[in-house]
Amino acid sequence: MELHDDILRHSGGAWDDPPERVVWAAEHRRRRDRILDEYQGLPVYGIKDPRTLLTLEGGLAARSESSLLSPAAGASAGFLTGIWL
Repeated sequence: MELHDDILRHSGGAWDDPPERVVWAAEHRRRRDRILDEYQGLPVYGIKDPRTLLTLEGGLAARSESSLLSPAAGASAGFLTGIWL
């Protein structure tokens, strides 16, 4: 949550006042990578923070599409791997 708030603040907005354009600074990308590294190797993990939708582009840049599943896609496939958005 803190990372998302920092990114939104850096971009001139907030969760309840989204900026026109979200800008990920180098430090934000480093923090994102450190957070995601903590989950490396786990078969399933999820992120539940509405701010993720506002900062999604920078988050997706860190992972390939093959590692992302929506809850519906995972349920219909009978399994989940990667990030559950």
